Amino acid sequence: MPKGTRIFAVSPSELPFPFGHEPAMTIIPNLLVTGILAIIFGLFIVIWAAVFVPKKNGGAVLFLLSIILLLVGGGFCFAPEFLDSELSVFMQQLRAQGAAGELGRG
Repeated sequence: MPKGTRIFAVSPSELPFPFGHEPAMTIIPNLLVTGILAIIFGLFIVIWAAVFVPKKNGGAVLFLLSIILLLVGGGFCFAPEFLDSELSVFMQQLRAQGAAGELGRG
């Protein structure tokens, strides 16, 4: 039984690197149920992202599924690395569109 909402998704003795940890969060008081729900909601997210995101409100539902996954033990992603790569691609696209737009005006 977890002592709080923050748990380790992987036991420190099972990690492949010596000083790392895999934090997760859960509101479920049973670790077995937490693991099962994390797997189920992870599969829901994969299916939803592959099939339903382009539909109306698809992104909002994906966001809600992600919040539920966080609450049932899905863990924390490495957001800085993810956001850095996504923002870099986005900024490159904006620069390309801006340069093309300026060239078209003149």
